Amino acid sequence: MTTALRVFMDNREIWENESKVGILLFCAVSIFCCAALTVRQSFADGHLISSDSVGWFSFLVALVNDQTLNYGDILAVFGRQETHAPVGTALAWLPFYLFGRLVSLTTAGVFGLPIVNDGTGFAEQLACCVGGIVYGAAGVALSYRLACRWFAPRWALPAVVLLFSTSNLPNYVLAEPYMTHSVSVFLTSLLLWIGMREEPLGLKDGVTIGLVAGLAALTRPTDGLFVVLPFLWHLLRGQNPRSLIPPLFVAALVSMTIFSFQLLVWDSNSSYSADRVVPKGFKGKMSWLWPNWYTHFVGSRHGLFRYHPIYLFALAGLPILFRRQKHLAVVTTIGLAIQFYVICSWTGQGQSFGGRMFLGSFPLFLVGTSSLLVYSRPSRYLLGGLALPLVVMNVALFLNYRRLMQLF
Repeated sequence: MTTALRVFMDNREIWENESKVGILLFCAVSIFCCAALTVRQSFADGHLISSDSVGWFSFLVALVNDQTLNYGDILAVFGRQETHAPVGTALAWLPFYLFGRLVSLTTAGVFGLPIVNDGTGFAEQLACCVGGIVYGAAGVALSYRLACRWFAPRWALPAVVLLFSTSNLPNYVLAEPYMTHSVSVFLTSLLLWIGMREEPLGLKDGVTIGLVAGLAALTRPTDGLFVVLPFLWHLLRGQNPRSLIPPLFVAALVSMTIFSFQLLVWDSNSSYSADRVVPKGFKGKMSWLWPNWYTHFVGSRHGLFRYHPIYLFALAGLPILFRRQKHLAVVTTIGLAIQFYVICSWTGQGQSFGGRMFLGSFPLFLVGTSSLLVYSRPSRYLLGGLALPLVVMNVALFLNYRRLMQLF
């Protein structure tokens, strides 16, 4: 078996076909997480959909079934009166929800099963959870393909497997696919995949980047900040600054236009603040002058590095990257610094397995992890010695978290 593994590791034809490896990675994560979803035995409040996801699922139900942006009545089905949840995840779920609704109506007609006429039935909720798994798997696969632009595939694949298996992302793909984070990882990976390439940016690229950035901001507002990275990348690589102004302007215009849809939703729901710009859930929670670095990074409740040290290893790869690929290192460092500052300025975070608010930066953490593996070139024994305790620790923390949350 060791010989077969060595042959596989040394076979450049296998490793250099990153498109096939990416597809296999997507399928593996999707199948595993869907299988795990089918064996779940208990759900919060008797629903698959729970926690903050009640907000965007309720919006989706109201949008499809009642053709309205006001979803207060649907929230009441889940025992909620208000929510500050953005609606980007709901829009990403739309094709899956429609399929689930069709299945619900069809199976009720054929097998005589009861129909939940308000569109909040099990089939609709299950379809949205499967959608979350699909987006999460696609985000992991796309992050791998992105890393292959700068690192040999034979190192990018171990890096993405290591990062995924020892981070908090599996919790939000496997156990809580209804949260925003699967869609978040997919959209940030897609944004960087589109924008950080060899060819110069043009107006069409500005439209595409703005579209994805707007959807990312609708999903998690901090993810919209990734829009600056493609332009910074091309500026550092020597594209004429004047030629970057038109696509930058178009990207900003398109992304703001898309995000304005959220303002319409806030305006249509009484659960939001009277000024109709900042919802209640965001008021008074930002401390721009005094970011709470300690709580978010090493705090006992959900510190990013305390729960998942792999992120420290990812950061350790950046100084090495500065000596080898300076432009990539600068963009990655600035992207992470922006996310760290904005997220740590947030004074409160609800239930979380580790630092879940940082998951949108998964593709950037993968750049650091890939750099660490590529340029330090650890043996497979050293790599296994690093991965095994981190995986065991992550599984133990995951099971304990699920027990405490009484969701798994």
